[in-house]
Amino acid sequence: MMHIVAVGLDHKGSSLPVREKLAVPQHKINMELQNLLHCPHIREALVLSTCNRFELYVCTAQAPMALPKMMSFFHSLQPERSSPVDPEYTLLDEKAVFHLFRVASGLESLIPGETQILSQLKNAYAQAVENQTIGPALSRLFQLALHCGKRVRHETEISKGAMSTGAAAVQLVGRRLGSWKNKKVLVIGAGKAGQMCVKTLLGLKQKPDITVLNQSLENIKQVAFLDPSNSLTLSTSFEECHQLAAEVDAVFVTTASANPVIKKHDFEFLGSWPEFIVDLSVPRNVEPLVAELDGLTLFTLDELKSTVDLNVARRATLLGHVEGIINDVVSNKWMKRYASAG
Repeated sequence: MMHIVAVGLDHKGSSLPVREKLAVPQHKINMELQNLLHCPHIREALVLSTCNRFELYVCTAQAPMALPKMMSFFHSLQPERSSPVDPEYTLLDEKAVFHLFRVASGLESLIPGETQILSQLKNAYAQAVENQTIGPALSRLFQLALHCGKRVRHETEISKGAMSTGAAAVQLVGRRLGSWKNKKVLVIGAGKAGQMCVKTLLGLKQKPDITVLNQSLENIKQVAFLDPSNSLTLSTSFEECHQLAAEVDAVFVTTASANPVIKKHDFEFLGSWPEFIVDLSVPRNVEPLVAELDGLTLFTLDELKSTVDLNVARRATLLGHVEGIINDVVSNKWMKRYASAG
């Protein structure tokens, strides 16, 4: 009989410094997955990697024999000179399936009910198909997970009013500032998270002056479409990064650099810096030493939990309905197919 095994860690049990050890390029994940499949006990493998979780799913005939190889996979992706991080949970068969469906439904997200996890699951599945690391079992499992996630959002209000990470960041800084009136903001990075920050800022009753900095002209053009009034200031000159940041009240960093793009000594050289910086990147793209600057408050993804908690209570009332849908999909779709395949 084949087994589904999942090992991983997420925002609930692992801090950002721990999670960022597994923030590695997709090509490296693909290479190590191919190496993992050389193990005769592992038939299929897939990685779900986001800012807030890193999970490895495998299909195996011998779970006890596969687990040491899965642990070695975790270690192989981490920096050589750092203390290795182990998975914080190991889930077998039905528990692994239920967990994945909870992830797809948004119940395990930092922001409960958020919809970005569905596109992240879809991308993880597409990567595994392209890399030829999955077969019928994990294909069936992830297709059903996507089906479950879509059904939950269609049949419940779990995603109604759910904030994106970018929106939560804007709300967090807004509470500290008191008002956005006459404020200046810099958004560094124009990918999905950066665009959500911009969209949220543009939707405020009292809009601040917004500058968006990004190296890619294509993403800058996408940001421009968010603002029909042409009130945004757009730049592709990263050489001006610290100068622009020093001239505003708040900075939102959403880049995907392997190294920090904001550093303490650059601000010290200029002699000025913003009041707030929010680093939404994994690995962190703002040097932690920046927090030592007088009058500057640095937030990371882990600090967003205080904002997220404001919306958790309302979604708790929907938990029974969502779990009922998950139980139905597991019982009537996965278990029947799994039993026939096993």
